[in-house]
Amino acid sequence: MKKLLQIALLTTSLQAEGFYKTLSLGVGTAELQTNSSTTYNLTYEVGTIFENGVKTSLAFIGEYANIDESNINSYGFDAHLGYSFFERVDLYAIGSLLQQSSFGVIGYGTGYGAGTTLKLTKNLATALEYKTYTITKPTYEYDYATTILKLKWLF
Repeated sequence: MKKLLQIALLTTSLQAEGFYKTLSLGVGTAELQTNSSTTYNLTYEVGTIFENGVKTSLAFIGEYANIDESNINSYGFDAHLGYSFFERVDLYAIGSLLQQSSFGVIGYGTGYGAGTTLKLTKNLATALEYKTYTITKPTYEYDYATTILKLKWLF
């Protein structure tokens, strides 16, 4: 299985135009059930855009919000799959895994969403993303959503 994955990654990298990396800072809104607050986001993303315009990437995210006087710390992974238009605009679907600590309890969840990126220069872009999650904790489950505007540095 490991060899098969290595071959698939090598084949994919040969057909891609190249890999890109981004570091982004974001600010937006976090919604926990009926309450909302400002959220802050730090993301590191690695991806590729294929010759046919298909875009894939994996992003490592960290977020902080304070809702109902409780600190909410979130860490997780996003997988992006989408299309790059005119080498400047990207539209993509997002699948997410998230670990979240709030109200002194750790929970885990999965989520989905969508995003768009607009490249301003060769090394600078802006992105807007919406994601919704279902977080499960030992004794309860809740919904959590974010809408975040990001400033991305491409390198």
